[in-house]
Amino acid sequence: PGGRVDEGAKFATGVKVKGGTRVGDDVGDAVGDAAVEAFIRSRTTGHSGDAFDDDGAHFARTNPSPNDSYDADGARDDYFAGSHDSRDDSRGDDDDDDDGIRSPDLKKTRVSSRRAAREAGERKSARLAVGLYHAALRALPAAVRVWFADLRDKNFARALASATASCVSPALLAAEFDAVERASKGNYGGGGLADDAGELTIKASRGNREVVARYDIDDACLELVVRLPASYPLGAAELDCAKRVGISEARLRKWMLTVTSILQHQNGAVAEGLMLWRSNIDREFKGVEPCPICYLVIHGTNHQTPRLVCRQCSNKFHSACLYKWFQSSSGSKCPLCQVPWGSNYR
Repeated sequence: PGGRVDEGAKFATGVKVKGGTRVGDDVGDAVGDAAVEAFIRSRTTGHSGDAFDDDGAHFARTNPSPNDSYDADGARDDYFAGSHDSRDDSRGDDDDDDDGIRSPDLKKTRVSSRRAAREAGERKSARLAVGLYHAALRALPAAVRVWFADLRDKNFARALASATASCVSPALLAAEFDAVERASKGNYGGGGLADDAGELTIKASRGNREVVARYDIDDACLELVVRLPASYPLGAAELDCAKRVGISEARLRKWMLTVTSILQHQNGAVAEGLMLWRSNIDREFKGVEPCPICYLVIHGTNHQTPRLVCRQCSNKFHSACLYKWFQSSSGSKCPLCQVPWGSNYR
């Protein structure tokens, strides 16, 4: 990070995505020479693809053809199409002696020039590939993860994961944490996680690559931990519900699967997953009245919501609170309407 990607890479990363957002405009600040070097080292076989000039225009074919000719040092004569004219001129200048014998020094110079041009072309194509890879991870991380999981060359996969973690992921991780911080302040795509009652708190640890969302209600809380791997988003986020109160195991599992689907299979950002988790909790507790006995929505001991309903007055009570009430009052009447529990005189 901190290097500069040439205009070819910037051209490559100008990708239109849903909503008209242009991604990769700042790729020049995100990935640089270190990313290019890591990408080149991760390549296991020769040349792949085409090379582009600084404006993103195709200028040469880098895949060898059976019809290509090679000189004595293994350099392909027509490696760069744009160099044909200059090479023809130099060949015309070679035969300056009467016997038509080429100068050894001139031949070495020509071979060195072609080799330098080939290396420059490979570096340019590598810059373009890094830019495209960065843009794909930013716009279509789920698709890249599927492609990465299907790689058969495990050595290449390990090299790519290492290069991603060291050169590409830091900028994308920083963008994720910035989005989470904006969402926690209520400024994320017209919505956010901020709440007037202050029920939800978000703590982001960039060093540990963790986001902790805590939803407090009464004296209880729910806590969701999102852990991001070093190679994120090439590696998928991991979810862990550290604390659970007032939510059944089946309901919680359904929520976790929904958030996991957004983060791992739908190109969703961490902030979007947290917003969905928050909305599920809000719907769960929306309209739930506190227990008339303890005046809490979540019971302090068993962390349950009021579920037992009086047939007469329709008020809901915690089962533990109602049981304790019956024991202390030596009766089984509703604490509010004083009708025998289970009776209905309406």
